Amino acid sequence: CDADQPKEECATAITSYLDALSSGSLQPASDPAAAAAITSYLDTISGVPPSAPLSGSSSKAVTSYLGALASGEVAPPPSEAVGSYLDALSSGSVATPSSGGAITSYLDALSTGSTATSGAGMASYADAISADCDADQPKEECATAITSYLDALSSGSLQPASDPAAAAAITSYLDTISGVPPSAPLSGSSSKAVTSYLGALASGEVAPPPSEAVGSYLDALSSGSVATPSSVGAITSYLDGLSTVSTATSGAGMASYADAISADCDADQPK
Repeated sequence: CDADQPKEECATAITSYLDALSSGSLQPASDPAAAAAITSYLDTISGVPPSAPLSGSSSKAVTSYLGALASGEVAPPPSEAVGSYLDALSSGSVATPSSGGAITSYLDALSTGSTATSGAGMASYADAISADCDADQPKEECATAITSYLDALSSGSLQPASDPAAAAAITSYLDTISGVPPSAPLSGSSSKAVTSYLGALASGEVAPPPSEAVGSYLDALSSGSVATPSSVGAITSYLDGLSTVSTATSGAGMASYADAISADCDADQPK
């Protein structure tokens, strides 16, 4: 892993180490120099100066991620995903990771989302969302792709401005399933609501929803039980309700406010 050499060879070397950790044949403590070498490389290609404080380095993120791999908490990524992540760090499209989750969310999206690529072989969240969010396809895959992107924003590994096509892809899908015609004015689209919601996630103002809540929201939009969102509050209030209230469901697995209220509001139960 030399910053002046092709990243494919480095991706292969790192992937071999990650596979060894995941298989249990090696523990991070058995070869601490490997973690140091990975940290040094990530810091170098993402522009972290050698004199930077530890808080600006990828050290803690790398240590946390390697530990999660060794414990089986996360699955090992394919070499292609590692290579794409290195490209993204090098180009500045993603920031130096500050947590293990920042690494995991990006690699997971590349490993499980669309195989479509942009640039030098780098799959993007926009690609994954565009490929998996088709009004004629099951919504589960779309919910997973969108959730991966939301997790990346929330973890700080990505900013909305880094991949504006992702916001456009989400807006297009929400408008389509909620019946907004392509010729509709901006005021009738979910565009402003989506943009505001993504910004709120990236700033930490709101928490990322689980994939199940995203899927339920897509079902609700598609069935017409909720309107095309016109504000960030319209999205947040619904997702927060599904994320924190009862798991009672109606229809095709969709939690509703009526179900949640009926289940949780019992005169004999805590208020």
